[in-house]
Amino acid sequence: MGIIAGKNCPLCGSTGTPIAGSRLRLCCGILLSWEWDSEEAYHNQYVTNYHTEIQKQEGQKPFTECLDMHYEAGKSRISTIFNLFPYDHGTLCDIGTGSGGFLEAVEDSLDHILYAVGIEPNQEMVDWCESRGLEVSVGGWQHVSGCYDFITLFDVFEHLTRPAEVLAYLKKCLTARGRLIIEMPEWDSPMQREAGLNWKHIRPKQHLTLYSRRAFDTLLERHGFELVAFYRPLNGALGKATWVARSL
Repeated sequence: MGIIAGKNCPLCGSTGTPIAGSRLRLCCGILLSWEWDSEEAYHNQYVTNYHTEIQKQEGQKPFTECLDMHYEAGKSRISTIFNLFPYDHGTLCDIGTGSGGFLEAVEDSLDHILYAVGIEPNQEMVDWCESRGLEVSVGGWQHVSGCYDFITLFDVFEHLTRPAEVLAYLKKCLTARGRLIIEMPEWDSPMQREAGLNWKHIRPKQHLTLYSRRAFDTLLERHGFELVAFYRPLNGALGKATWVARSL
């Protein structure tokens, strides 16, 4: 089946070194945490019940109670992007749109974006987004069609089982001036080092791989991308980092 993130290291393909006292493994600066019987079973949680049953089990609020927060996060993200790259009339595809907070923020920034679409694997989320006038279709990264000036993955990449294939595919979906923007929890960040294995983003059933900065820089380079910006939202208070890359 080849390299599967969480089960194998995306950089070297090995199964990593076990971390004492846990079921976690570490390899090449990447935390691996596969706990699934199959890829299909893992993917199924997002297609069927992630936003209801699993979040309820974890004591998380339902998405309908977090819409304002999602929208404010979207505004912050879009503001940062356009401060870095003040494009006019660009096109954007958001992968893993969720409840649509980021796309709503994009819709309010039409001076910059001419056309924006979302892709989301969960039908419930797609129906919710469409009810609010957002253009979102059911699917995953492999369903991106056409070329875009921006392709965004916010809190998505750590969930993907085949990161090398994702990068190779999305590289072909960027315009000549296009930017790939990936935000995700950062392994070996100051917040993670302080919290150790109690870090809030260690969620083996959801986050298959957690990348250190150096590891993800290397992964991007190996798959034909050049890093053009790196930052930690809210000065690292979220424990996340954002990579902005262009195709070479």
